Amino acid sequence: MKIPVAEGGPISHVISYRDYLEGRIKRSAVRRNELTREKLKAATVRLLESGGYHEIPISTFCEEAGLAKGTFYLHFADKEDLVAQVLEEYTALQVKIMPSADGSKDAYAALIVLNSWFAETFCENVGLHRSMMQLSEAIPRITKIWTDFLKGLSARYIEEVQRWSNTTLDPEFATFVTYCLWGMLDQALYAIYAVKRNPDFERLARNQAYLVQSITLFQHRALFLENPEATFDKSVEGFLMLRGRK
Repeated sequence: MKIPVAEGGPISHVISYRDYLEGRIKRSAVRRNELTREKLKAATVRLLESGGYHEIPISTFCEEAGLAKGTFYLHFADKEDLVAQVLEEYTALQVKIMPSADGSKDAYAALIVLNSWFAETFCENVGLHRSMMQLSEAIPRITKIWTDFLKGLSARYIEEVQRWSNTTLDPEFATFVTYCLWGMLDQALYAIYAVKRNPDFERLARNQAYLVQSITLFQHRALFLENPEATFDKSVEGFLMLRGRK
């Protein structure tokens, strides 16, 4: 689906990977061999939305896909191979369709475009993000998928930081800064929508729009040492008043 992420800004392509795969399954042009693979991948996405990777046996993936268990091994070595391939394809697609912030009137508007897209994408595919973040701690192949995903996303952030900065940043420094700022949103989304470990934080974050607007404001202040020239909801006006002691 297509969702406007900022007034006057570009249209962001936010894709539910489950819907994307199920759409591919319905295409008459898909060959039988490919159809089996797509059914197993779609089943994987559905199952990861509601359950943990370790609790799902191969037989359940096959049952969810409507396939015999023996069919599984014609396409994947094991469930780690299946989940890794799903995550590889998912992350490659998201990096490819990440919106451009071209046309934004300032740095804040550009960051809103990127942050809004990522928040919507995360929530549409929360099971995949939760699995990727958790499994990256234990499975080297998925660690690499997660790392490559972060590199792909941060490249666009670095581009925007450089675009709006009056100083040319060292590439490694720009990457470090971007990872730090990116982590604000990524970890907040993970805590609220993926693991739900902190109901008090979820209450304070209010809703997705408030979360994105607040974190984008924090990012802008951290990067440019000033408030953006934008109209804000009263709910975040308190952040604009923060000043250091002299």
